[in-house]
Amino acid sequence: MVYLLKLFFIFFRPNKKNWENRILLIKDDAFGDFLLTTGTFKHLQAHYPNKQIYILVNAPIKEVAELYFPSERIIACDTHRFDKKIAYHYQIIKQLRDIGFETIISSMHRSSNCNKIVWNSGAKNKIGYEKEFFTTKIKHFNYYTQRILSLNRIQKSTKEKYIHVIEHEAYYLSRILNAEIPAKDISPSLPLRDEKTNYIPSFNYFVFLPEAGDLIRTVPFQQTIEIIERIYKKHQLKCIVLGSGRGYDSSIFNLPFVENKIGTTRFFDALHYIKHAEFVIGNETGLIHASWIMKKPTTMIYGGGHYGRFLPLNNSCHVVSEAMPCYGCNWECIYQEKTVPCISKISTNHILNQLKVEA
Repeated sequence: MVYLLKLFFIFFRPNKKNWENRILLIKDDAFGDFLLTTGTFKHLQAHYPNKQIYILVNAPIKEVAELYFPSERIIACDTHRFDKKIAYHYQIIKQLRDIGFETIISSMHRSSNCNKIVWNSGAKNKIGYEKEFFTTKIKHFNYYTQRILSLNRIQKSTKEKYIHVIEHEAYYLSRILNAEIPAKDISPSLPLRDEKTNYIPSFNYFVFLPEAGDLIRTVPFQQTIEIIERIYKKHQLKCIVLGSGRGYDSSIFNLPFVENKIGTTRFFDALHYIKHAEFVIGNETGLIHASWIMKKPTTMIYGGGHYGRFLPLNNSCHVVSEAMPCYGCNWECIYQEKTVPCISKISTNHILNQLKVEA
């Protein structure tokens, strides 16, 4: 479909009026990936001081993206609709062509809808990872006119530990800007302001994040409830639980010592709950990264599927893990269990000890 749409858009040429002054940055990945790469924005903006940098993001995080870019330069794309609805696909691509970008930069090193956006954008300069391509029975097509070697071609991840996503971004940015950008110079930031928040509790509380994108990577919910209850009994701290609620019955958190905000809270409001909490506990997910980036005391329960790729970068976060020889499996677990063993083997006491909470 992508190739056919490219042929269709030949008849709708992109707006080329002053298009050399407009650059599109594509970051349509998950919330956590977006946050971890926010340190690159200041370098791009400094390198292109006289150009208008637009950013395309996944629709749910548009409000967060406004912390870094003017709202009029943010293009929100519902990635699920983009992939499934041809009319919506056309709407997004037409929007990009109507604005007109001579250059598109996509630093994502995993397959995503960004490939289709790049392919159909009409941009002259398409900068991206070399391995982003697709093949038909007839021909091999490259998405990019300017390709950058994947970091894995230069420095391979080991079986036990993945290269940190910040290392990928530093390498990639260095190639784009033709200057050596060390990873320590692109640490993520989250300049959260209070004036937009709708509600902050008047009582002291902590936040628990029970999800991790896939249920097999999450601490079993009964264990989560046990952790929350023990903290409440020891310190009289209520808990606010945050998440999407997809794939399970979130009513299990309807308890007297819990405020269940699952499925009812926007990303932006969830960030404020985290900012004003006493501390945060949870599985490795986007909001847990927001917590340590804001230097909130954080305990991250971290499995071994891509160990190393998303490790915290400051001392605000304690990582709880259970080392196993199969680390680095990319979550292709060899065990047929409801929860992967590198998560299920982590005891409640181990997690609580990171908080200095007595068993």
